[in-house]
Amino acid sequence: MKRIILMIVVMMLAGCASTLPPKVSIDQDYNTMGVKTASVRMDCTAVKSEDVDVASIPDFCQMILSAAKSSIRKKSGYKIEDDYADLEINIKLEEVYGGNAAARFWIGLGAGKSAIVTLVDISRSGRVMAEGRLIETSTLPNVINNAWGNESLILQDAGIIGGRIADFVANPRDFDFKPDQPKY
Repeated sequence: MKRIILMIVVMMLAGCASTLPPKVSIDQDYNTMGVKTASVRMDCTAVKSEDVDVASIPDFCQMILSAAKSSIRKKSGYKIEDDYADLEINIKLEEVYGGNAAARFWIGLGAGKSAIVTLVDISRSGRVMAEGRLIETSTLPNVINNAWGNESLILQDAGIIGGRIADFVANPRDFDFKPDQPKY
């Protein structure tokens, strides 16, 4: 009986345990002085996915790109250009995990969480000045909008990861230290 109780406690705590924070590297000469325009590109060619419909990946990619462009424009003031720009922002969608809707509902406490993993690099004149692996996870479905399923949870997270990408672009040096930044 003690083993069963111990196992249940360990499983509950494992759902709450944090993982490593996103890895961020910034060139010591990082400088965006004089930057007025940015091009934002997204690569979705080699996305690892689990528990989501593979046919939905291009839609997720487009939503994340749109959210990132809009948020970058608002948070940094950069004009988004398709062609030549002062700053190049490259986003690679690496992983999309839908999680487990049943575990989210029945167990909770971090079980069944979804995850979106992106690699973002910021370049100027062809030189990478900063890059970071950004992760957004969700454990709480949007009950009001009936977002219980894996795809709907990923859709709700697309705007959130777009905003986090913009936070990183606007100020990568302070990105790890924001109080509202979730630590995984």
